[in-house]
Amino acid sequence: MNIKQAKEQVRKTCVAYLTKDAFGEYVMPVETQRPIFLLGAPGIGKTAIMAQVAAELDLGLVDYSMTHHTRQSAMGLPFITKRRYGERDVDISEYTMSEIIASIYESIEKTGRREGILFLDEINCVSETLMPMMLRFLQSKMLGNHRVPDGWVVVSAGNPLEYNKSARQFDVVTMDRVKRIEVEPDLAAWREYAVACGAHPAVVSFLDMRPDCFYHMEAKGRSREFVTARAWMDLSNMMRLYEKNGLEIDDELVGQYLQTASIAADFCVYLRLFSSYSADYRIEDILGGNADEPLREKAAHAGFDERAALAGLLIDALAAHAESDVEQERELAELRAALVRAKGESDAATALSQEASERAARLEADAARYRNDALARSVEHGAIESLRAWAAQLGGGMDLKGIAASFNERLGEHKRQGVIIEAELASALDFMDAAWGEGNEMTVALNEMTMNKTLSAFIAKHGCDAYYNRSETLMLDARAQRLAKRLAQLEA
Repeated sequence: MNIKQAKEQVRKTCVAYLTKDAFGEYVMPVETQRPIFLLGAPGIGKTAIMAQVAAELDLGLVDYSMTHHTRQSAMGLPFITKRRYGERDVDISEYTMSEIIASIYESIEKTGRREGILFLDEINCVSETLMPMMLRFLQSKMLGNHRVPDGWVVVSAGNPLEYNKSARQFDVVTMDRVKRIEVEPDLAAWREYAVACGAHPAVVSFLDMRPDCFYHMEAKGRSREFVTARAWMDLSNMMRLYEKNGLEIDDELVGQYLQTASIAADFCVYLRLFSSYSADYRIEDILGGNADEPLREKAAHAGFDERAALAGLLIDALAAHAESDVEQERELAELRAALVRAKGESDAATALSQEASERAARLEADAARYRNDALARSVEHGAIESLRAWAAQLGGGMDLKGIAASFNERLGEHKRQGVIIEAELASALDFMDAAWGEGNEMTVALNEMTMNKTLSAFIAKHGCDAYYNRSETLMLDARAQRLAKRLAQLEA
C-alpha cells in the first residue's frame, strides 16, 4: 500500500486499541494489542505520518531511531538487589528503567496526554546484541523489567533487506505477533501531501512531468545512487529558504539532496526554465488584475509544461497570501478569547502574562507535535508575543478599552486583507479562464486549489464566487460526461 493508506491503517489501529468499555478499561487487552510493523523503503514518509496521526487523534508521541541505541540505553543498566526466596536471602540482577520507557513517562508529565504512540524506527537494523531484546519487546512490550504504559500504541518501522545492509529478517514467531504493513513509494499519495504542505511548485510540476524521477535506488559498485520522497520534500523546504534570503539555488544545492546525478541534472535544467517562467509572467500583475493582452496570449499559446508551471506559480503565490490570512485569523481568534477571559479577572495584566507563560510552556512540551505544523507553531508564537505585549501595556497604564481598540484595528485590517486576497484569487481564475478556457488546465488548477490546505481554508472562511462557479461548472460537465459514457455503453 502507499503511505497515505498506511497512515489510515495506523490511525484506525490506534482508534481500535484505545477504545474503552463502560468501566474505562480497554476493550482489547493491552497484552493482545499487536505492535504495528511498517516495512518500507527509506525516505517514503513513515516517520512523518506518525506525527500526523498523533496530532489528528490528540495523542502523545515519542519517537526513537533504534540504530542510535546501545543495549544499555534501551534496556537499562543492571544493578544488584536483595530478594527473599523461601528461607533464603539472595542477590539478583534487576535493571534501571529503559531510556525509551522513561521518555514516555516524561511525555505524559509534560503534555498531560496519558495515551500516545511509541514509534521505534529502524527496528530491524539494530546491532546483534540488541536484536534479541527487540524481538522480545515486539512480543511482550517490555524493555528490561519495565513494560510500555497502558494506552500507548507501539508502532515500529524498518527497511527491506535490499535497501539496508544492516537490516535483518524477523523470524516467524515474531512476525506472527505484529501487524505487518508493507509500504511502497507512490507519487500520487506523496503529491497530495506535498501540495497540502506547500511544496515548491518547481518540485511538484517537475515530478508531474517526470514521475520516473520520484523515487530511485540503484547500486553503483560499492555505493548507491538514490532519490527519495524525503529528499524532494527537504529540497523543497530548502529552496523556500534560499528564495526567502535571496540566495541562488545552484546545481550544488540540488545535488546535495538528489543523489542520483542524472535526476539532479534534469531537475537543474528544469529549474532554470521554471525561473524564467516566473520572471516572464509577472505573477503579481496577474493577481492584481493588471495582466495585459500580450501576457494572456503568451499563456494561451504556451505548451503543456509551461502552462503547468504557470498554474503552479499562481497557486503558490495565492497560497502564500492565504497562509498569512489563515494564520492571522487563528491568532486573532485565540487573542479574542484571551481578552474575554482577562476582562473577568481582577488583575488583567497578570492574567494575560500568566496565559502567555502557560502557552509558551505548552509549546515547548509539545515540540514533537508542533515540529510538523509550522502554521500552528507560528500562531502560538504570535499569540504569546501579543499577550506579553498587552500585559506590558496594561502595566504601563493602558486600560482594557485601549487594548480592545488596538485589537479591533488589527481585526479590521485583517478583513481588508481578506477582501484583497479574494480579489487576487478571482483575478488568477479569470486569467487562466481567458487563456485556457475550461479545459484540463483549469480542472487541474481548481483541484490544486482544493488540495492546498491554506487556500481551501481561506475559501471556506471567506468564500469566493469565482472559485465556486467554475468548480460547479466543471463538476457538472464531468458528471454529464460520465452519464454520456454510461449511456453509450448501455446502447452498445
